[in-house]
Amino acid sequence: MKKTDSKRKRQARETRERILSAAIALVEEKGIDGFTVDDIQERTGCSRGLFYNYFQGLNDIVSEIVGVTENQYISIRDELLSGTRGMEKILLFLQYVAKIHDYHDQQEEKSLLRIHYINLLKSADKSTYVLSDDRLLYVILQQALRECEEDGILADGTDVKQAADDLAVILRGCILDSLFSRDKEYDIIERVGRLTAAYLSGIHTDGVRLGVPAIESADSLSLISTEYYTSLRKTQTTEQDTPDTPNT
Repeated sequence: MKKTDSKRKRQARETRERILSAAIALVEEKGIDGFTVDDIQERTGCSRGLFYNYFQGLNDIVSEIVGVTENQYISIRDELLSGTRGMEKILLFLQYVAKIHDYHDQQEEKSLLRIHYINLLKSADKSTYVLSDDRLLYVILQQALRECEEDGILADGTDVKQAADDLAVILRGCILDSLFSRDKEYDIIERVGRLTAAYLSGIHTDGVRLGVPAIESADSLSLISTEYYTSLRKTQTTEQDTPDTPNT
């Protein structure tokens, strides 16, 4: 029975990945607004009903493609923020996250981000997740703020969870502002860095006026491309399909 269940789960996962892969290829070929569910059906051989078993619609797929940024936060933390602590870590981290979103503007793919945020607003489950303390964004921010506490540079009475939430609001505000902006020169990285530095200066125990450290280019880590997404999905699928090593 377990083997049958395992086989079904694997087949379901493979079907879902096949639909996603087809959607990603269509994004590359036709753009985010240039294909339909029928196009995905034609590529995969899946029925319309089977498609809707896995996704509520095309917006669901768009959100999943954009949502891969969560996985990139791990790369940013482990590879780009190694050797940093506290407020410096926060300043660099949020600028790198802003750089991820800036990629879409550079590629003139703001429509993809707009669809993603509209989908978040329409879905109670997804919008709740954005504000969850368990979300990796909040976890990294809270860890860095606790480092500030350990180093004695966080003002007495500062609520770490509230401070992490405030910093996330700065980030989200800049992202949405950039989406509303018609100015192609909008510098979301500069604005996130400047506002974050101002906020952190306000909760620094000595009231130190913080500067904004420059970030590296790090295109391979910070840019959201369909190629990056495809490679990440393949890695995740391979890991899921690898059987557990029995205890010896």
